[in-house]
Amino acid sequence: MARTKVADKIVLRDENGIACAIRILFTDGREVKVNLETLGQIIKAEALAHGISQKLGDSYSGCQGNLDEAFAECAAVAESIIEGNWNRKGGSGGGELAQAIADLTGKELDEIIPVLRTMSDEDKATLRRRKDVKAALAKIKAAKAEAAAKAGGSSGDLNELF
Repeated sequence: MARTKVADKIVLRDENGIACAIRILFTDGREVKVNLETLGQIIKAEALAHGISQKLGDSYSGCQGNLDEAFAECAAVAESIIEGNWNRKGGSGGGELAQAIADLTGKELDEIIPVLRTMSDEDKATLRRRKDVKAALAKIKAAKAEAAAKAGGSSGDLNELF
């Protein structure tokens, strides 16, 4: 079932580009706004911990069970945050595309991922359109679907349903 978007989350920034408020604008025009400077220290610490935890989790969300890749993505984002760069994205070259290329070339993910990270989204899309890459991606998706089904991803026996 498609999800209907009900609101936009907007981070408001001061003249120095520092986040100063969060504005949630609902599609009917109503809004909720939280000014960050009015929050207490405990709430700020909890929000900070939640945000960093969420960002780190997002960094490896596309790694689809590849532990080494997930760790590398998470560590890279954590290092970037520690260095003061919030905008580095995880998953910028890993996931199924990296695995497909590894399957096709016989190379290791740690050789492929850094190259994919330097590529534009357009160049990665071009790779995904190649017939050999499409086939490898389909094979990966099929294997994941089969694993999910075996792990109980389906509800009920089809023979009982029909």
